[in-house]
Amino acid sequence: NPGNSEFSAAEPWTGSEDQPAYASVQEQLEDGDSLLSWYKVLIEQRNTHVALRRGAAEWLSVEPDAVALLRESPDESCIILVPLAEEETVYHIEDSRIGEGWIPQIQSEAFELKPTGATLTAKGGSARLLCKPGSLNP
Repeated sequence: NPGNSEFSAAEPWTGSEDQPAYASVQEQLEDGDSLLSWYKVLIEQRNTHVALRRGAAEWLSVEPDAVALLRESPDESCIILVPLAEEETVYHIEDSRIGEGWIPQIQSEAFELKPTGATLTAKGGSARLLCKPGSLNP
């Protein structure tokens, strides 16, 4: 039924003819770059990494404008970087706790670890996730 964006066989309570055209669930499942596929990746990472579910949270300083969060549990530490620039940008996270041993989990093709932090390349609409076994605060 094209009037309900193929999400259900039921008749919609209101028409969707005036709504923007969205990809059906099936189309999104087949498209690795779709929003649904991205949510599936995020849910999988959250289920995989205990620090993302129950870890303490601390905002990190990052330049230029982005959101960076450190999540830490006794077993694992994770850094999430969400860039705000639409164009590809190099981001610098300065923190002496960041160094060797971080393992990229999402969008890992462009990052560099330094003794005093990390440099990651990203653009808006993407995110970076780095995790490391163990707590940073012994």
